[in-house]
Amino acid sequence: MTGPDRELLRGELERELASRDFERFLDYVWIQETPQVLEGVAGGKTPFEKWPHVMEIAGGLVSERKLVILKARQLGASWVSAAYACWLFMFHPGAQVGMFSIGEEEAISLTGKVNFIYKNLPAGWVRELSADSRLEMRLAFDDGVESRIRAFPSTSKAGRGENFALTLLDEADYHDDLPGAYLALSGSVDSSGGQMVMISTVDPWTTESVFQQTYLRAKEGGTDWAPLFFGWRSRPTRDEGWHRRVMANTPTTARLSPAAYMMKEHPGSEGEALTPVGAISGFDGDALAYMKGQLREPFLEEGPVRLYSKYQRGRSYACGTDTAHGRLSDFSVSCVLDITTQSAQLVACVMSNEMGTTEFAESTMRMLGMYGNPVWCIEKNDWGIDVVREAERARYRNLYTEPAAAEPGWLTTSRSRRVMWGNLRTEVNRVAVVIPDRAILEQFEQVIVVGDHGRMEARRGGHDDGPTAVALALQMEGYARASSRGALVRAPAAY
Repeated sequence: MTGPDRELLRGELERELASRDFERFLDYVWIQETPQVLEGVAGGKTPFEKWPHVMEIAGGLVSERKLVILKARQLGASWVSAAYACWLFMFHPGAQVGMFSIGEEEAISLTGKVNFIYKNLPAGWVRELSADSRLEMRLAFDDGVESRIRAFPSTSKAGRGENFALTLLDEADYHDDLPGAYLALSGSVDSSGGQMVMISTVDPWTTESVFQQTYLRAKEGGTDWAPLFFGWRSRPTRDEGWHRRVMANTPTTARLSPAAYMMKEHPGSEGEALTPVGAISGFDGDALAYMKGQLREPFLEEGPVRLYSKYQRGRSYACGTDTAHGRLSDFSVSCVLDITTQSAQLVACVMSNEMGTTEFAESTMRMLGMYGNPVWCIEKNDWGIDVVREAERARYRNLYTEPAAAEPGWLTTSRSRRVMWGNLRTEVNRVAVVIPDRAILEQFEQVIVVGDHGRMEARRGGHDDGPTAVALALQMEGYARASSRGALVRAPAAY
């Protein structure tokens, strides 16, 4: 066999192996890289980089029927998705691929990525396209079979009636009519067995979008969607120095600070990505950032009980309790605060979304016994009344009772809610609350201001049980008293 024949055979073998394995196909992909001076990227035609996070996306594309990807900017997600679309287009005759982006120019750019990949594959792998325009590619096979890729600006009618093997929504959170597009496309995906992929950074000015809620529900489980998150550190060329330079070069505007910009465009965590920007966040971003610096591990943790500071006689403690509406949804939370000084500090907490009310009440009372049985304010709305009943049966001696009320507990009304949340916001924003517990502080980041009346609550998919418990404890300032030397403290051996 001559040298040219061997090369031809090798090329055919490589093409055959790549047709069976998308990850192998990526070895032959070239992309058009944007110059990025800060990262030392010259740009131009560049071999596809098989970074770990990119290969995780590739694995999701070949294994998941529904995939939702929350990410920082410029991580290569669009390119690996375009490569997957090209692979389906070439090696699965008759594949119909629908690619949806913010507007027509963005849709053209998306198709351009697939076109660039296709035309830069090894010689002999590709054939002339039967249609090649800025919004469409067609490839004819034998017996009249034809693969097609079409790009659309996202509207409620785009792609309706099509049976796509792959439906790709790029920068989904920025689509003008994502709810309409989702309704138009998801029914076809469900009925035809095709794939649906949504990829996006978070739009900083929306809090209840289809994209964000799809991701949050996927994280909670119980849906067909598989979630993936990739922060700015996923790209190997980025380090803390890069992050500082980008942030330093970001201007401050009336709507967006450099810190908020980085959280939205280059988040380091899911929490940062999904946290509302300062214009709609319930608490001051700088105050929350300072509070993050106070996080620490508990000195004692027993199941859902976490202790951060030991009991000290002579200090004033108060506890607030918010009870979940049901298991595995919201959290039941009790927070003990030391309110002796002007800066309240969380010293202990119980937090669980698996306990029934009896078990939760018993765990809370065991914790309170370690702090001299301080005043205990239980929100008695909904299932909270069950915790009140358990506390009464146990003859807890220091239950908060509202003036003129017939039974213990705090009844949250529209007025009392404004009072407790308004006070909490004031104290947090002046950095007069210390929350060392990571899980509870993360819930503070999920609180937003909604409606004309400025109601504070967790964004959809988030939780505000911890902040509610802290707010209730703060309301006890006028009722807490210094614990006496005779206070009973039931401390475990490790205490």
